[in-house]
Amino acid sequence: MRQNTFMLSLLAVLFLAALPTIAQRDPNAAVRQAIMQQYRRMETALAKKDVNEAVKICLPNAQFKSKNMPTVSVEQWKQMAAQTLPAFQSLKITTRIDTLKVRGNEAKVEISQTMEARVNNPQTNKVSILRSEQKSRDVWVKSGSNWLLKLSDTFSEKSTLDGKPLPGGS
Repeated sequence: MRQNTFMLSLLAVLFLAALPTIAQRDPNAAVRQAIMQQYRRMETALAKKDVNEAVKICLPNAQFKSKNMPTVSVEQWKQMAAQTLPAFQSLKITTRIDTLKVRGNEAKVEISQTMEARVNNPQTNKVSILRSEQKSRDVWVKSGSNWLLKLSDTFSEKSTLDGKPLPGGS
């Protein structure tokens, strides 16, 4: 009996000691969820080829950087997307937040993103599968009750067409 009481007491102490850790497992959970909702909003809009809806997650002065192209404004990105999206029969984008660091009204997020599109290949007159895997460092700013994208810096990209590597991926 005495041993059972000791074991129950020990379990109670361990449980109580673990409560703060359990409760604070992700102190930025609300921010993570809000930003993830913005990525989902963008994914859905681009799948529908709705560039205007996609850029609603961005600040008016947002910028997009990549090793393979010069930095572009949100307006330039919007024009490029509007020219590219019609070539896609279908498009699916999946985003995962790998890291999140919040300081006040700014969040730095590292993401992994996969894009897969069915596209008419004019060289073969067949439908091809374009696949791209990217890693980006994004900066989000809290504006009112929303988080808006300020900067997206793609630092790694690997693209294939029908499984064959495309030039420019790194």
